[in-house]
Amino acid sequence: MKTWILVLLVGFIAVAGYQFGFYRGKLVASAAEKARINDVLTRSRKHEQPSIRHGTRTFPQRSVVLTDFLNTHPNGKAFTLTAFQCDASDACEFTARYAGDNDGFLRLIHDLQQQDWWHFYESKRRAVSGDGIATIEVTFSTRKTLSSQKLGQAS
Repeated sequence: MKTWILVLLVGFIAVAGYQFGFYRGKLVASAAEKARINDVLTRSRKHEQPSIRHGTRTFPQRSVVLTDFLNTHPNGKAFTLTAFQCDASDACEFTARYAGDNDGFLRLIHDLQQQDWWHFYESKRRAVSGDGIATIEVTFSTRKTLSSQKLGQAS
């Protein structure tokens, strides 16, 4: 074999070996960094749970907890959130529709009131009948106004 081909082959093997070691080191460091970041994120998630009882949940947390409740409640599938918003003072309001009978709606509302995170008042309710389906449109707010009452009371 010619000497220059042998030198070229050895040079290529040396560069390939160096590149292999370099990128392998990057992968190891990347895996260690990923594990460290996941650990930090897991710890911060555990510590950022605000008090539910004092009504200090923010918009995403409130909507998620409400959605989780509705997903597990027998009448929750008939209850659809149409809007959900909170302002800077942590006052929240949402509107929803319930497509079902009045007894199912009242059972759902009763069960919502039993939750320790529920701090909403009913501010408006309207029965709608369309396409042969009875629908109840309702608005809830964390702000208690003079005309609103705690859910379940006559309005």
